[in-house]
Amino acid sequence: MVATSRLRQFIASDNLNWLGARQLLSAGAGITGRGFEFSLLGRNLLDQRYVTYAGFSPTGSGDSNHVADSANGRRFGASVTYHFAPGDR
Repeated sequence: MVATSRLRQFIASDNLNWLGARQLLSAGAGITGRGFEFSLLGRNLLDQRYVTYAGFSPTGSGDSNHVADSANGRRFGASVTYHFAPGDR
């Protein structure tokens, strides 16, 4: 298991606004045999909600539009590889 950590991320070049730090729990396991590989992966296993991007743009009339992009929740994946010839690894 791996816990990945991201420090705060600035959302504009003025460095006045930022997204907070987050820690995500991910894990993976695999089996390699003669001619094949099989692996499983889980990301964000605790299903933490966080924002990957945020920004704002002035409208010209004193107001501004705020934009936030939510991250994917818990995800799982699998990979299978088979090597037909012994030399193609």
